[in-house]
Amino acid sequence: MDIKEIIQAWITSHNPTAEEKEIADTRLKICQQCPAYTLRFKFYICSDCGCPIPKKVFARNKESCPKRIWPI
Repeated sequence: MDIKEIIQAWITSHNPTAEEKEIADTRLKICQQCPAYTLRFKFYICSDCGCPIPKKVFARNKESCPKRIWPI
């Protein structure tokens, strides 16, 4: 993810539309089953890229997942 995409995901996470929230919920369920889903310092992160999962799932691009397992 580039810095612009990261910033946009954080902004979106604070006031998502219903569609953005639905996509994020779907992605979160997928991430929770992934071996890269890691608890570190009280936050869940993707151990493949280091991004915080609760914000990362709001990325606009499904290819933001380093394992490319998000369907949407």
